[in-house]
Amino acid sequence: MHKAPWVLLLLSHLTIAGAVTGSHGLFLLNKRLPIAKG
Repeated sequence: MHKAPWVLLLLSHLTIAGAVTGSHGLFLLNKRLPIAKG
């Protein structure tokens, strides 16, 4: 039995995309709310 490699590819792509969008969202939040500059 051999696992489909596209599943791992999709999972890794989703993880990378989530991390990128998450950090980008945090950057936008910090830019919009100067409270975190403290």
